[in-house]
Amino acid sequence: MTVFNVQEPDQAEYEEHQSKVTAKQLVDMPIVDESKPDLIPSNLPGFLINRAQRNLAAINEYVNKDSNILDIGCRTGIYLWFLRCNGFQNLHGIEVHEDSVAVAIDRGLEVVHGDAHELPYEDNYFSAVSCTQVIEHFHSPTTVLKEIKRVLKDDGVLWIDAPLEGASAYNETYNHAGHHCFWTSPEEFGEFLRSEFKPLNYQIYLYPPDVNGKVWAQGMGFLCKQK
Repeated sequence: MTVFNVQEPDQAEYEEHQSKVTAKQLVDMPIVDESKPDLIPSNLPGFLINRAQRNLAAINEYVNKDSNILDIGCRTGIYLWFLRCNGFQNLHGIEVHEDSVAVAIDRGLEVVHGDAHELPYEDNYFSAVSCTQVIEHFHSPTTVLKEIKRVLKDDGVLWIDAPLEGASAYNETYNHAGHHCFWTSPEEFGEFLRSEFKPLNYQIYLYPPDVNGKVWAQGMGFLCKQK
């Protein structure tokens, strides 16, 4: 199955899918002590630090410390907290799972409970948007991409990444609960993004090992600007 050439599920199918993805599962993967409201980068597993550093490095030359930045699917605010520790001030997050939102708010982060199919932000507001390991969860990724385009400034940037298809071990070890609606390939992902944005560059990277020490999948990230 591929992410952008498959018929999107109807709303009932999507809601059934989402019911399998509980806030507890999201907190448990990866295993992080989410109970600490004073979580700092040094407390995080290495791959979460690497992810945050990768995301920041992608957008850093296009933003300043006062830029409005949005993280879609921010979970408990790990990336936003990392940005705040690096001096960024105007940080926003949106997350569909209420328990995760509560943890983020306890950290003093500006995170709202909501669905990225309809972002609760005004047009042309953000200098940068990140959508990391999230697009593959959405009922309609095309709708989400249009919403990102709407809220992003004309000179803003989008960092977006997703798993690559074709990794059977990925399906066996991580996707056991049906977490992902879609798969993607590099060619399809690039084509999808070009429908609304101008990709500037991309990178392919490995995910961390599973519980058995097996490196099981790859991901691809694109840095994009408005057309």
